[in-house]
Amino acid sequence: MPSIQRLGVLKPAASDFGDAATYGHLLYAALNSDYVASVIATNTTGSTGAVYVYVIPGGPTITTDSDNYGLIAYNLSISGYNTYETFRFALNQGDEVWVAGSAGIAYYLQGIDQG
Repeated sequence: MPSIQRLGVLKPAASDFGDAATYGHLLYAALNSDYVASVIATNTTGSTGAVYVYVIPGGPTITTDSDNYGLIAYNLSISGYNTYETFRFALNQGDEVWVAGSAGIAYYLQGIDQG
């Protein structure tokens, strides 16, 4: 019976979406299975922060233009001490989930294995 699994937890430093130096932060690489997934982003500061969540499809490399990214959340404002959960999205084998945004945002990726 399929169950929800924790796939990734991350509280990174601030980063800009599409920044050529960092490209954000890798939250999870789906190496062995397909998932229906969602990301929970929690602002741990009192100031409004911005969140980007995106999938880099299997095949393209990190140097690929951001036009190829599957944008899940783009410049989403999360007020201080609040949480946002994305809609569920497909995560296929070989895909990578990346996050970027303000300092103080904690990310949690959960999914249901479809394999």
